[in-house]
Amino acid sequence: MIIGLLTAFTRLPETLLLLSLAVVRYVFRRTTNKLFGNQMKSAMVLMADSDGAIAYLSG
Repeated sequence: MIIGLLTAFTRLPETLLLLSLAVVRYVFRRTTNKLFGNQMKSAMVLMADSDGAIAYLSG
């Protein structure tokens, strides 16, 4: 039992790091979807890519 607890405590920081990264990714994705998704739904958007070509996107 003690070895199991030690193993759990040594893996705890790794687990917390992975969990926090997953939460950050979820919040970032949700926020950007809300910000940009609503803008793209409401109107036609012009976007220029790295080549300078213009793409017309409609939501």
